[in-house]
Amino acid sequence: MNKYKKILFKHLDGIVLFPTIINLHKIGLYDLMGKYKYFSMNDIIKIKKLYSGYLNVSLRTLRCNNLLNFKQKNTEYDHEYSVNKNFIFMNKKLGISNKIYKLIYYHINFNKLSTQNENNYSNLLLELQPLLDSNNKNNFKIYSENFEGLVIGPIIANLFFHNHAEYYSNKFKIIDLNQNLSNSIYSILSSLNFITKNNKYYQTTNKGKYILDRSSAYGVTVSYLDTLYNISTLLTNDPKYIWRRTKNNHEIHINRSMNVWGSGGAHKTYFQKADNILIDIFNQDIKKQPKGIIDIGCGDGTFLKHAYNIIINKTIRKDFLDKYPLLLIGTDINKKARIASKNTLKNISNIIINGNISNPNDINRSLYKKYNLKLKDLLNCRTFLDHNRTYSDPKKHINHKIYSYGSFSYKGKLITSKNLINNFLEHLTSWKPFVMEHGLILIELHTIDPKTTKNNLGKTLSCAYDATHGYSDQYLIEYDVFKKCLKKIGLNITEKNQYLFPNKHYPTVSINYIK
Repeated sequence: MNKYKKILFKHLDGIVLFPTIINLHKIGLYDLMGKYKYFSMNDIIKIKKLYSGYLNVSLRTLRCNNLLNFKQKNTEYDHEYSVNKNFIFMNKKLGISNKIYKLIYYHINFNKLSTQNENNYSNLLLELQPLLDSNNKNNFKIYSENFEGLVIGPIIANLFFHNHAEYYSNKFKIIDLNQNLSNSIYSILSSLNFITKNNKYYQTTNKGKYILDRSSAYGVTVSYLDTLYNISTLLTNDPKYIWRRTKNNHEIHINRSMNVWGSGGAHKTYFQKADNILIDIFNQDIKKQPKGIIDIGCGDGTFLKHAYNIIINKTIRKDFLDKYPLLLIGTDINKKARIASKNTLKNISNIIINGNISNPNDINRSLYKKYNLKLKDLLNCRTFLDHNRTYSDPKKHINHKIYSYGSFSYKGKLITSKNLINNFLEHLTSWKPFVMEHGLILIELHTIDPKTTKNNLGKTLSCAYDATHGYSDQYLIEYDVFKKCLKKIGLNITEKNQYLFPNKHYPTVSINYIK
């Protein structure tokens, strides 16, 4: 694996690891765990009133980063944990937890800080800079690249997202930012060998070029910094925090615009892999083709526009549009997303409606009532949405032996693997009648088990994704578990159209055509 890619992945791990540790320290839980030879969640909850769902996510984050040992028992509440030397080492470093809290606060409010806070931010960065030096005996040793990620990852994301960076021909310049803060960032990037001073400008090194070329790769994890900053709130005080909205109905736990920006580059790669599936479907006998495409959770309409261009330019459907017009339909529960989709597709005939992935019957009724269309007559598509469905307790318990090692919560309540799998099976079953005829293109995000993550630190995105999604009531399951659930209810993956990222050994993203 590219050595710089490994650094990038460890940076993302650090952005979730350090907020977890300092929030556990803030509520006295980190010290409490250190006093046990062995402990379970039940042991902790007897002493501290905590919301077990988010506690489970926190413990998983520590496990994945090799700070806790683990023995599986009968239930999530009984699993046995014990601290190790890495846990003890990190405990000795928690004297700077207040500085880390301030750092995260400044990261979150990067583009709306007062001049005084910009200067404070600058001074804090200079105070923390020595801890990034591998020769400093006070650094974080094996977690130094994780700490580096917490310090510099959000800065890189913010610089590029807020257009405070000019970067071309390997020249890097910070623009429209407080001079003190700019100088501090230059200093840190130079100390980390990202940039070097060349006469009157800064030039990227090979390491810096790799990282800055991928600035948006930090976006998704950094977009959840508000959630990570408030882990102690989730654990002790307000388990519904991530469901809160502003007066204008905006989310408070995530920078949604940065999230979309961060995921955009990667999504283009995944969309291209779906092209082969689209081409096969719309090159069939015209009478066997679906009436069109429906994208559930269409966001800004990018996938629909991409799919339209592929079908119109690369399949036989273009020769039959007079008799068989291509229907382009998007659904989204977010009004702003529906407006954005309309704008993206403004020169293409489309239908955009309100619709929730958790209720396909409602989507079908809306289509039939307003447009005389049936959901089953369309090719269904979803991109990174099934794991973000709203959880509800299973209506019935399906007999299965499928187990996920994920950590799942809904408004602070711990969801057992058994209930989560039952919920997913019910979810898939509700969609089955509507995808039997023309199938479902599904691009989905997955976890991998904590043991594999721990043994492959720097090789997967699982730790970062597990934490951000676990703390925000989203439900990532392993790819093999995902396949077992599909098979259980009689849906099949067409092996020809299966794509896994980053590879088949640690798949955190899958693209499948399901019938």
